[in-house]
Amino acid sequence: MVPWELELLNNTIPTESLYIVEFAPDVAYETLEWIVRKFRQRVLDNGAELIVKMEPYDPSKGFRIHLSCTMACLVKLAESVRLKKFSKKGQLREFSLIEIDQFIDSPEEVHGMFTSAEKQGLLRYALYNLRAAPHERFLPGYPNIRLYHGQSIVEKCYSKGIIVQIYPLHDLPNLKQLGKKWYKTILEPQPLDEVRAYFGQGLAMYFSFLGFYTSYLILPALFGCFQLLLWLLNFEDGIELFCIFNVLWATIFIEMWKRRSNELAYTWGTLTPAPYDDPRANYRGKLLADPVTGQIQPYYPRWKTLIKVYCGSLPVVFLCLLVAFYIMLWSFWSEEWLLAKQKEEWPIHDLALYIPGIVYTLIIVIMNRFYRIFATRLTEWENHRTESQFERNRVVKLVLFEFVNNFMSLFYIAFYLQNMEMLRMQIATMLIVLQFLNHFEEALLPIALRYGSEKVEELLVNYLAKKKRYRRFLEARLKKEDAENRLTAEDIRNLKTDEISSDNPAYRQAVDEGLLESYYGTIEDYLELFIQFGYVFLFSAVYPMAGILALLNNLLEIRADAFKMCKVFQRPPSMKVRHIGAWQPALQFLGALSVLTNCGLLYLSPSLRSSFSDWSETSWLLLWAGVEHLILALQLVLAMVIPNVPLWVRQSMARSEHEIRRKLEERVHSDLEKRLSKPCDI
Repeated sequence: MVPWELELLNNTIPTESLYIVEFAPDVAYETLEWIVRKFRQRVLDNGAELIVKMEPYDPSKGFRIHLSCTMACLVKLAESVRLKKFSKKGQLREFSLIEIDQFIDSPEEVHGMFTSAEKQGLLRYALYNLRAAPHERFLPGYPNIRLYHGQSIVEKCYSKGIIVQIYPLHDLPNLKQLGKKWYKTILEPQPLDEVRAYFGQGLAMYFSFLGFYTSYLILPALFGCFQLLLWLLNFEDGIELFCIFNVLWATIFIEMWKRRSNELAYTWGTLTPAPYDDPRANYRGKLLADPVTGQIQPYYPRWKTLIKVYCGSLPVVFLCLLVAFYIMLWSFWSEEWLLAKQKEEWPIHDLALYIPGIVYTLIIVIMNRFYRIFATRLTEWENHRTESQFERNRVVKLVLFEFVNNFMSLFYIAFYLQNMEMLRMQIATMLIVLQFLNHFEEALLPIALRYGSEKVEELLVNYLAKKKRYRRFLEARLKKEDAENRLTAEDIRNLKTDEISSDNPAYRQAVDEGLLESYYGTIEDYLELFIQFGYVFLFSAVYPMAGILALLNNLLEIRADAFKMCKVFQRPPSMKVRHIGAWQPALQFLGALSVLTNCGLLYLSPSLRSSFSDWSETSWLLLWAGVEHLILALQLVLAMVIPNVPLWVRQSMARSEHEIRRKLEERVHSDLEKRLSKPCDI
């Protein structure tokens, strides 16, 4: 306890506008009044204790409110979520109001104690932690929408279309400074600490992975250039050493990234997982008492979900994979047909032979778009309880489909047609076209949608209608008459909420950022890197240039992704992550598979076979089977030898645990001494 603790708790100075909540134009007044009251109520009264300000009401555009909080509220939220901060001694420990002097020396320093991401993350926690009380069984104004005890009110309203948008506002001065160091430079290191301080751990982990992966591409790219030079000089020796190096280098990268991600997670205070996850907003089931928390929550038997996964989703996914495989075969049949017609002296230019490959690549991109939507809906139907379970199962579906869509054609060419020149051309075509389309779709297309001419906007109106925000705004209407739900000026006055004038910069900023696309999450970005990783390492034996192209692409990707986060999309919510999730085992799978593919390609290599012409087929097969087993064993040894957690992290965690145990013992001894010092009543 410090003397100025009470002064800090009484700090009523509000923060800037942190979050925007936009309601549907036809929201019922009873619902709006109830939610706004909940936002402003004290935490002890089952509220969020936030500061609410509203924009001038426009019936055609819905109702938008600005949320902020006091510094006292932020401090209490930080303690309730057990936010981990570095103390003045440099130790990572849970924030405690009683021991606040271990973090700062005066109450004035509290304004700089929380990063921008932590502020909006704490407010988001207060927002989504606004839960229904036992007596609140229905949403006011909508008796058909049921609530259960402990359910997140905001998540429920968002899933039902009552709330159209929830997004944090950018901190423009900090964003401008971050942009100068981030996307306006080319070869400078990424300011990852500042990225985490502004966007949170989720995005910082992705950009850390992207930068780490790019740095590990430098050596394969240099070896690839050397191998390409040897090929140009008609020296084909050394390709087997390059392949072995590549697959072992992929293993080293994966294992070293495990260490790096654990190091980052510890530094960011997310290495220790949460003991219990709340159910998702769209989780459906019978309302029962939760065995852990005792709260009334939906319950759906896990065995039913597993039946849906293995008996419903899995056959459907395999059917999609068969369709993708058939389209791949059509591409090859078309190319063979064109080649046959050219031999019959048809006037077909050599460039026309590339058309099937280019068309197939475009079909892949289109199919990927549709399948990602389908995979999300299929996973939603499976009804997984937690967000982590949902994401893991969705990633598995996406990985299976993307693997077949992007790599099955290469396996077909390599091991069925055994045409190495065609394989080399196919890899180059798909890698270059996919990377160009990804850059166009992620950065250039959203800018065209926002700043393009009216003619461009008319051509792309159908594209806009399919986007998440516009679809919600246009279609997520409740089944009530507009006349019943339309708010009036009297309703707005009855809310008794402060108003933000149209001259306020926060008003203009909220309007502008409300028109931006919401960020779709890092799953798309990780998927791109997963596909690229496969192109680089699965077929090193025939296309060493893949590492060079991937390196050049990623140098551009870092700045392009940074630009889109700062300029193209709404500010994403700050998310806590421990690692890259299901993408880690997906990359490990590709790393192991790369051993099989490269050894298989070397086994089929005509130049190598000619160098060992006196070997029998059996001896040649046994040789590469032995090499393959040896490399897999080396991969396993590397995985075992390289520890997942660095030594300094293990030591720091042990010190923190010792410190907690020591303080607990001191507190127990202090309480015991106080009790013994009291006179006994006889």
